[in-house]
Amino acid sequence: MLDDLSGVPRYLQIALVLEREIRNGTFEVGQPVASRHQVAQRFGVAVETSARAHRWLAERGYLVSV
Repeated sequence: MLDDLSGVPRYLQIALVLEREIRNGTFEVGQPVASRHQVAQRFGVAVETSARAHRWLAERGYLVSV
């Protein structure tokens, strides 16, 4: 699912997938999105990579960390 040859960092590819899922209604407002560990497992990346994706989304107002 991730394209290492695209030149786009893995965390950003993940963030864009999650952003698309948020926009498409996969996650309803107020519903938790997948945790950092779940995202890491889903995409086969380190937890820090998924944490960067979560931070990117939070900085843009797509999610709030609690």
